[in-house]
Amino acid sequence: MNKPDEIWIPVGTPDHLNIPCLAMGVEGAKKDRVDPIVDPIDILVELGDLAADWLIECEAKQFVGFYETREYLHPKTAVYQNWLVFRDRRSADDFLDLFPQFG
Repeated sequence: MNKPDEIWIPVGTPDHLNIPCLAMGVEGAKKDRVDPIVDPIDILVELGDLAADWLIECEAKQFVGFYETREYLHPKTAVYQNWLVFRDRRSADDFLDLFPQFG
């Protein structure tokens, strides 16, 4: 999924969540995953109006997407992190120059 020339920028602080003992046996509890965040409301809530508008309107050709990752850490922790993905370093740097709170 991750192409070598794509730039992934973490958004916000990662959430470290305990996986309850009863959930450890559930399929996928111990697996990593990457999920696209496609709901515009979720993007607006996470980034705010200005950043979301800039990504959608100004840099649509260079902005690849918004993703949530889940990483399993032994013995029973899941780390959730949101990421912005750009096609090139220049676009990622431009975004961070305009919105340094995400850097």
